[in-house]
Amino acid sequence: MKSILFRSVILLSIISFLVSPALAFSEGDPLIVDLIAGQNEVAGNIKVWDDGSSLFVSYEIFEPWCLTETHLAVASSVDEIPQSNGNPVPGQFPYKNSHKCATNFLYKIPLDNNVCTLYIAAHAAVKRPGSNETAWGSGLDFPGKNWGTYFTYEPNACNVTPSPTDSETPTSTPPTPTETPSPTDTPPTPTETATETPSPTDTPPTPTDTATMTPSPTESVTPTPSPTDTPTPTPSPTDTPPACQPTVVVADFSQIAVGQSVEGMGVVAPDLNIDAIGTAVKIMEGVDPSAYTVNVNGETIINGGLVPGGGFSDIETRLAILAHQYTFTFASGVSASHFSLHMQDYGDWNPTASTSHQLSATAYDINGFIVSRQEINYTTPGVTSPTSSSIFGDLSITGDAATASPGDLGNWTWNLYGTGIVKVVLEFGEGYDPAFGLDLLSYTTDCGMCQPVTVADFSQIAVGQSVEGMGVVAPDLNIDAIGTAVKIMEGVDPSAYTVNVNGETIINGGLVPGGGFSDIETRLAILAHQYTFTFASGVSASHFSLHMQDYGDWNPTASTSHQLSATAYDINGFIVSRQEINYTTPGVTSPTSSSIFGDLSITGDAATASPGDLGNWTWNLYGTGIVKVVLEFGEGYDPAFGLDLLSYTTDCDVSTTSPQLGFRYMSSDQHIR
Repeated sequence: MKSILFRSVILLSIISFLVSPALAFSEGDPLIVDLIAGQNEVAGNIKVWDDGSSLFVSYEIFEPWCLTETHLAVASSVDEIPQSNGNPVPGQFPYKNSHKCATNFLYKIPLDNNVCTLYIAAHAAVKRPGSNETAWGSGLDFPGKNWGTYFTYEPNACNVTPSPTDSETPTSTPPTPTETPSPTDTPPTPTETATETPSPTDTPPTPTDTATMTPSPTESVTPTPSPTDTPTPTPSPTDTPPACQPTVVVADFSQIAVGQSVEGMGVVAPDLNIDAIGTAVKIMEGVDPSAYTVNVNGETIINGGLVPGGGFSDIETRLAILAHQYTFTFASGVSASHFSLHMQDYGDWNPTASTSHQLSATAYDINGFIVSRQEINYTTPGVTSPTSSSIFGDLSITGDAATASPGDLGNWTWNLYGTGIVKVVLEFGEGYDPAFGLDLLSYTTDCGMCQPVTVADFSQIAVGQSVEGMGVVAPDLNIDAIGTAVKIMEGVDPSAYTVNVNGETIINGGLVPGGGFSDIETRLAILAHQYTFTFASGVSASHFSLHMQDYGDWNPTASTSHQLSATAYDINGFIVSRQEINYTTPGVTSPTSSSIFGDLSITGDAATASPGDLGNWTWNLYGTGIVKVVLEFGEGYDPAFGLDLLSYTTDCDVSTTSPQLGFRYMSSDQHIR
């Protein structure tokens, strides 16, 4: 009876809300509904707001509960939410993630301004000591028999009464109800292998065969006009020079004739060259040449769903039924911090009848090092027209431009973030689909040389003394550990770890001459470490780097699963970038094999590990507006290791470094599995 009464009160509240006058919602004043666990207990809140172009849905959990999974569906009608016999099916919801006992998570979703009532089903799996429950954002019942619920939201734009001079500009004119994401979209990056992906709002491990939702900085796709110059009445020699302003550039295909090449420096965007295996040419909806076709209400439409200005594809390679590859390069002296490209109609054709499929986008700096990478790996039956897949469901739907939702392969946006991008390579490996199109290309130029690199200096700290405190080892940086982070040095106590070289045991072997640090209290307690790095007020970074020595060769809990991560946050607490490592070993304290790193007695030992092994690993986080970095070690931790070579690159202009982040990541997000 108590449960029924509780549900009734909730339903009355929701119904009252649904018929109340519409309000404008913002991040500071969102729509809030309860997250109900086990049908009768409030485990947290769902908060919803929008900024006119994106919808934000935030899960916030109350102690002692935490999140292990989230599933989210947003539709223009309740019937469009995935259901079976009227019961919602969270596993088929388009936005989903797995979490390592997270207390909050944010999804950012493209907003269709033509829809004024959104139906939202927010599902979660939550746990607390001794209890695991399913949870739903409170609202109205689905027509089926289970207790899943949904609620509605009215976007702020629908609350504005247009004046006679108001005009609406459609974002696209596809003959399909599918939303076309803008270059600002940051859809989930599925991963089954080691994947760098630009970055969510908590610290979830990304499981195999699960599309990852990770927050990413919001970028405007309309170049920002330069501000009007204002004379300074009394300039002095101490005036601060104007901060460099990143510029968003959107490629313009409208001036290119259909079927003509889009290749060449500056042809579709200043300082950008496109190069394909054959020739990348302009394509347009309803016009030959045909990169792909879609079927809408029985009508076959060439290149259906492309934006009005058109896009491009390599028609030669498509006709040869071969795998595509595109290389995007910037002019000398020009680099980017964000590159975005929309892909249409990929995955519904598998001409090689492969069971494994791989495609990726990789951004490189001027030295040829990887700045950011998105990679998709999935499997299907070995048929030419797959109707099932390990991640994307029925590819006849999710791989078709007419029916795919944002984040499906047939409606996918590549987003790469990081400082100093001079080249991007989009390539398609085994199990390729040769019939697809590309549009909505944009990039954000770097600020250039206004980004100084700061290297932490441990040489002035006495061995064994604390390195914590603002500015102790680097200007504007504070380090905080669970116990106390102290300086360590090769060959000198205190010992964070030891290595054996030619039969000689060396304390903290391999550390750089200036020394490094570790939490010796936590190491002696044989517990998992955690370090938090925060910047002073008004300071933010675009790159954070930290070297880790001698990790993985000791497994004191004899765990078989192992997880560790580094996560960068912005001033709003949203994730800018994340690196996560997940691997398995036998359940022994000194593992000699692992799922990724081989023999950890070698690859986890500072004396024998190669760069990129766990025992010689460098964390690198990229993205605009980093104000905090958390390095944490989960199950299967090794408590005996050291850290050194800490550095960071400050942002160009702190006034521009508080972007709203959404579900991917992720600026740069790397998952190692």
